[in-house]
Amino acid sequence: MKKRLIYIAILIGSMIAGFSACSDNIDPVVEELEFGRLMAPTNLEARVINRNYARLSWAEPLGAESYTLEIYADSLGFGEEPTGAPAWSRSGILPEELPLADIMLDGETQYTARVQAFSANTNNSKWNTVFFETDVEQSLNAILPSDLTATTVTLHWQPGLPVTNITLMPGNINHVLTENEKATGEATITGLTTSTDFGNATLINPGDDIVALLNAAAEGAEFVIAPDATYTLGKFSVKKSVKISYLPTVYTVVLKNGDKNRGTRTFTGANAKPVLTGSFELGAATVAKLELNNLVLDGGGTTNEVFVTASGSTINNLTVNGCEIRNYVRQLIYNNNATTIGDVLFFNCIIRDIPGDGGDGIDIRGGTFRSLTVENTTFANGFRTFLRMQVACTTVFNRCTFYKIANFDNSNNHGLFRVNGTGAEFTVTNCLFVQTGVEAKPGTTMGNFCRNEANMSDKSPTYSNNYIWSCYNLLGGFYTTADAIKATEADPGFVNAPGYDFTVTNDYIKSDKVGDPRWLE
Repeated sequence: MKKRLIYIAILIGSMIAGFSACSDNIDPVVEELEFGRLMAPTNLEARVINRNYARLSWAEPLGAESYTLEIYADSLGFGEEPTGAPAWSRSGILPEELPLADIMLDGETQYTARVQAFSANTNNSKWNTVFFETDVEQSLNAILPSDLTATTVTLHWQPGLPVTNITLMPGNINHVLTENEKATGEATITGLTTSTDFGNATLINPGDDIVALLNAAAEGAEFVIAPDATYTLGKFSVKKSVKISYLPTVYTVVLKNGDKNRGTRTFTGANAKPVLTGSFELGAATVAKLELNNLVLDGGGTTNEVFVTASGSTINNLTVNGCEIRNYVRQLIYNNNATTIGDVLFFNCIIRDIPGDGGDGIDIRGGTFRSLTVENTTFANGFRTFLRMQVACTTVFNRCTFYKIANFDNSNNHGLFRVNGTGAEFTVTNCLFVQTGVEAKPGTTMGNFCRNEANMSDKSPTYSNNYIWSCYNLLGGFYTTADAIKATEADPGFVNAPGYDFTVTNDYIKSDKVGDPRWLE
């Protein structure tokens, strides 16, 4: 026992002596690793902006002083060396220049981008690579009302872009560009006309009694309304299928460089859409279809609803396409009856200035409703609760822009979406929400995305690729985080929202194709 204790004491003493002897020779803590070359840039991302423009970004490795970026019109595998010249390249890119934007490339092309880091004191990094594909090229600027007259259209594009001519249909026009037009990026095309081909439709001219003509029409009749005039509907009772349209000439214009298309736009002539005042009552009858195209529906600030049902009525299909709807008091659609509603579609519309005093926007409190689909549509300035769907409806909002919606200061403002019909299905995708809710009432339950769990009967709603910005109370109800509605917070940078110009300047929102597409180019 004594021997064992002596051995332990000797071992401990040796260890102490060893530590003491080495204490002055311990290496300092390694705070920085030195390599023979720079690390390659990471998180390399390529975003396609405005169809054929690229935006490149990456994380900067420690010690990098500059970068070289090369873009090839092919699909290089990782590690492969390119065999031809790059479609675009640049050396000496400084860190403060990132992200690198506005790189113009060809449309509909698969590209490989690779980036390399450089430093004066270290060997350059290896390449890092990313693949992406551009969309159909669009070098023509959007055509604005100010670009149009009754017989001409003025087109704009990037000055100095390699282009040769412009074609326009109908009319089979080929305009060869002058050197001055190429340099300035502007040309005026003449020869526009007004459509006179109405097919089997009946033309309604200013001064005609539109109500008498519609009442006398056969089942399934089609009408075309002359532009630049206002027609009074009153509260028109729909008792048969009818299609009412304005048919402006739709032109397709193509900017070309030889056989290559540099941009394509469609537009309508300069004639103003006809204005219909009043509302549509789905009367006491079974109506197969009501279709409205390219019209302005104006409530004059005194008409309560745009579409309202009568007791016992049935409407199998309501389609509203390319219309502007404005200046109503309360509802876009109102039903509080034992009404049967089939499929309702709003597409490519602008719906604005409906304050919502005394009712909700899409206000369905009874009856049956099969489906509601709203796509490529803008809602601005109005509504108490935006959607009140208390029946088992399949509801879809896709690629819509919402600006100052559900902003009526009233305790009955349940916010944007009140979907509490048993068996309802609900989807919101690719939508943009800006300044929704009641600004003067922070922290209240008014203006929420959805007020509470009882207001969302679909327990597995579909949300994806949405954006929100500067919304009041949006996330103060059932959904309390942006991720719950699959939304990203970002300023769209509207050009002039008070003037109804919701053109988006945020490259990420444009790249993600969020909101009404008319504002993304």
